[in-house]
Amino acid sequence: MEKYHVPQELKSQTKLTSAVPIYVKDVFIISFILGIAYIFRNLVADELTTVYWITAVCTAVILALPSFFNRKRRMYESLFLYLSRDSAVYSSAVKESDSTAEKEKSGRRIRKNRLSIQYNQDYQCFEMDDGANHWYANLMEIVTKDIINAAPDEIDYDIAKITKFNKLEYEPYKIIAMNFPCSTNGQQGYVQRKISRTNNVHFQEFLQDSLKELEWIQKQKTKREFYLMYFSDSLDGIKKLDADMKIAVNKSEILFEDMTFEKKLQVFYRINNPSTIMQGGTEEA
Repeated sequence: MEKYHVPQELKSQTKLTSAVPIYVKDVFIISFILGIAYIFRNLVADELTTVYWITAVCTAVILALPSFFNRKRRMYESLFLYLSRDSAVYSSAVKESDSTAEKEKSGRRIRKNRLSIQYNQDYQCFEMDDGANHWYANLMEIVTKDIINAAPDEIDYDIAKITKFNKLEYEPYKIIAMNFPCSTNGQQGYVQRKISRTNNVHFQEFLQDSLKELEWIQKQKTKREFYLMYFSDSLDGIKKLDADMKIAVNKSEILFEDMTFEKKLQVFYRINNPSTIMQGGTEEA
């Protein structure tokens, strides 16, 4: 008998109304911000009281809204991530940039290195330089498998392939997991066309439920993908690692596959800017 993975617990936010997407968490956030505004109300001139409260209410509502740049987070969370970021670590993946930056702070000149990333078209890999070190990196996408329902022999065989590769290769690498927005626009369009072409009331109700489910999936769910990032001090080393990895692991089936330049650039940008969402590529559900 086949075994299936069944979730034991489902967690979701508590919604106040089914018509308007207002959650209990949003009410607490708005109440907290308005409470702070109420504490400082005496510091505002009487002529500006109305403007003060209108601004406070608008600010509370905007901060409680879902972020336009990071799905599943509120605006105040994205703002916190932006303000707390370390400019020496999080930088845009650009082709041309100055390797160093100087900043004057507290009467002292502090020197910071800025990461410069360029794409080598011949070797199809990234060259990175922070002013002190120069190295190369590349990405491959991991083809995921259903290990829950897979046979034990298949799992042991995949583990053996990875173990063999780790024994033969000593260059550093790491596995990266990322979430993509889950778009259901195509499915929603199909269901809406079916609704407009049917006169069956019961069938329309069924289609309306399907449409709401697709809208919920697009708003609440994400797709997770996995990538393998590997590094080397030389171009020959990065190509050798690429070939050894495919020879050792891609036996009988493909577990690592190449990525386009556009997809690699998206992943690099997301690594250096974690408060953004990735668009295109694999966002279709």
